[in-house]
Order: sequence, then structure tokens, then C-alpha cells
Amino acid sequence: MELRGLDQGTVLSVIQTGEIKPKSQKNKFWVYREIPGREDNMISVSISIEAPHLIVITTMIRWRPL
Repeated sequence: MELRGLDQGTVLSVIQTGEIKPKSQKNKFWVYREIPGREDNMISVSISIEAPHLIVITTMIRWRPL
């Protein structure tokens, strides 16, 4: 997150309000959205859902869904 200039609030916002794209692995997803005022959009968060936990794997900037 730090290397990409993202703070915890931004990452939480992406997770809570972003679009979801499933990954090929079970229970893993990309969650992404644009953040107003950022020039390096699209922001994406790779997550894994391992109930009852949601685990952030990595964050990316300038991401494009395939």
C-alpha cells in the first residue's frame, strides 16, 4: 500500500464500494474502482475470503480488468 501511495482508508473504500471480479482461484477476488483526484487510477485490491476473515493480498494502481 505504501509503495503505491494508498492509505488504509482508501483501501477500505475500494473494498466496500468497488466492483468485484472473481479470480481463477476459489474465494479470491479483485475489487476495483477509480478514486477521484488520483492520476494513477484504477485502484485494485486483491482479496481472499477465508471466513470469517477477509485478507488483503496486494494493492495495485493503474489496473485494468480483463
